Amino acid sequence: MTASKKIAAALAATTLTLTTGFIGAGANFALAQETGAEATLAPNDAANAAARVIDANQDVALNIEKFLGDPGDTSTPLPGAKFRVERVNGIDLTDPAGWAQVGNLNPDDESLDVTAVTGGEDGVFTTNDQGVINLTTAANGLSVGVYRVTEVQFENYTVAAPFFVTLPYDNNGNWEYSRTVQPKNQDVTPNKQVKDDGVTVGKALEYTINAPVPAGNLNRFNIVDNLVESLAAPTVGDVTVSTNGDVDLADGTDYEILVNGQEVRVNFTAEGRAKLQEARQSNSGLQVSVNFPAVVNSIPENGVINNSATVELPNGQDSTTDGDTPANTVFGNLTITKTSPASEGSLNGATFELYQCSVQDDGSYQLLGDAVEVSSAETGGNAVAELTTAGGGADDASDATANGYAIPLQSTSTGATGTVSNTYCVLETQAPEGFVRNPQPQPVNVDIENRALSVSVENQRDSIIGQLPATGAWGILIAFLVGVAFLARGLYTSYKDSRATA
Repeated sequence: MTASKKIAAALAATTLTLTTGFIGAGANFALAQETGAEATLAPNDAANAAARVIDANQDVALNIEKFLGDPGDTSTPLPGAKFRVERVNGIDLTDPAGWAQVGNLNPDDESLDVTAVTGGEDGVFTTNDQGVINLTTAANGLSVGVYRVTEVQFENYTVAAPFFVTLPYDNNGNWEYSRTVQPKNQDVTPNKQVKDDGVTVGKALEYTINAPVPAGNLNRFNIVDNLVESLAAPTVGDVTVSTNGDVDLADGTDYEILVNGQEVRVNFTAEGRAKLQEARQSNSGLQVSVNFPAVVNSIPENGVINNSATVELPNGQDSTTDGDTPANTVFGNLTITKTSPASEGSLNGATFELYQCSVQDDGSYQLLGDAVEVSSAETGGNAVAELTTAGGGADDASDATANGYAIPLQSTSTGATGTVSNTYCVLETQAPEGFVRNPQPQPVNVDIENRALSVSVENQRDSIIGQLPATGAWGILIAFLVGVAFLARGLYTSYKDSRATA
């Protein structure tokens, strides 16, 4: 084998190894027929001589077939995948020197002299409904030569590494001028989950990023979350990393956790990636999860805290958790209105607690967990669990109100979880003076569009105390209760004496 052929063969083996999911990889870069080689052919090979010499004027074709799934799975065509196809200029495949040039090519070389193939958008072509791109001499001006194929990021699918295709290529000693390649795609869309239980300003939202591990050569795998300014970044010790498979990952050896400003980053080392790559071979659903808390510093003007994460994958691909919308939490403010049909007394001073709750079969509401802390002021304030009514009249039973702020109304997680809305109830813990406490949990109306929570709680006057004379009422009541106690004592003593006599 000549030096040029050795170079070309070595390049073919290297390139096809690096192109993850490249099916039909047995077809290496075509080997150049040496000048004068036809003179060495045996007589019975004379009929094949033409097939063994490259015809520079022959029509050529390149077919790209795209399938979704792991390498080897051709059951699901992928429409919409995009590829940039470029002719590499200055290489003559009819000359052995051209194959020597092929041996030195690097598909990542941005300075390479190339020309975009015609018929696409700046050389970019899109797979049809059957997941296929067909390029020909007649339709796209292809001719004998070397072409670089680069997959363009399409949604959250993996991308194949850039690769070269020679037209023609050597197939058992004959030149084939039509070639089909099948670079593979996997859906590696990560998702982000958010928990907002009991969260307000000063409390932490909990985030979990779930990142699928792609098949193939895992030479890059990092998980990054750039937090918005409304959130405080966690400490390194608050970040945890786990998998849903039988993979023993060690912090500091298999991955490194970095927190720099608002960026939370988990970088996987070569050792960690090797473990994941091996585990992925037998577990197509393997994913890595990163969990951490993020304290709410403030509520944005629109009341929505967004959070997006990115997974850095091989071949320069970045896959985000956004989907149709990023993970987010919507916050709103609560107004409790205290009312009464009475015409006198003050409704100030009633106290309430806010709870998450659920409706029961009989239409009543069941309180869940502990009272929810809320911010005491619209700009943040302290987190409080009790709200007190104020602003009502001194003695006309006019409405009084209590307000709480920065309350999570709903959270949207990406992936299958979707949007989860919170149901709230208030419980009156103390009635205004002269009124009876409302003992039933009262459901809160939630208006997502206006980010508002509202509830009206009615109190009745205390009818017993209200019927006592206004002057000395409490003294009379106390005397009455003391008299009842003495009467009860006398009756009990008499009962005991009668039993003793008997």
